[in-house]
Amino acid sequence: GAKGASRAAAPKCFYSRIPRKVDRPAGVSGRDLTRLHLDKTATLERVVATECGGDAWELLGEMEFAFVAFMMCQSLAGFNQWKRIVTLVLQCESGPLGHLSDFCCELLRSLRAQLEVTAGEGAGVSSTCSSSTSSPPSLVADIFGPDVFLTSAFRGFVEMVAEAEVVPVALEEEVGALREVLRAGGV
Repeated sequence: GAKGASRAAAPKCFYSRIPRKVDRPAGVSGRDLTRLHLDKTATLERVVATECGGDAWELLGEMEFAFVAFMMCQSLAGFNQWKRIVTLVLQCESGPLGHLSDFCCELLRSLRAQLEVTAGEGAGVSSTCSSSTSSPPSLVADIFGPDVFLTSAFRGFVEMVAEAEVVPVALEEEVGALREVLRAGGV
């Protein structure tokens, strides 16, 4: 038989494709291209349309699943997808203040709950999917530390909310609650 045919295939998770850079649409001016780089709402909308069948709540579910895959199965792919989704949403400006405010509030609420769970004593990670019994350290300190990209993305998001003339109340409250979790985690 073929080499490795007797081995069972390792289970894999398939995640939505989250672009790492902005595609330059034809005929876009420099000003509009800069806007696309600064406000990732159009990228988020494209991901929701092409990868999630137009349902943003599927992306929220994927973020939550990726977090569970990372925490319970110590999946690097899960962590990377979780980070990509969170970063993409934190780099949006117009969507969270407008038509995507409910989605963004729920994503921030979920992120806050995830960080609260991990802020304790290593989150009590199960060894269900891995032979390792060691627990990863608190995500709050490790992922939102001073030299980590997510920290600057979150700070930019907080500044955007603070500077906006009109902010949905629920979004403002959720940003404040998440900020408190980060402070309690030493960030």
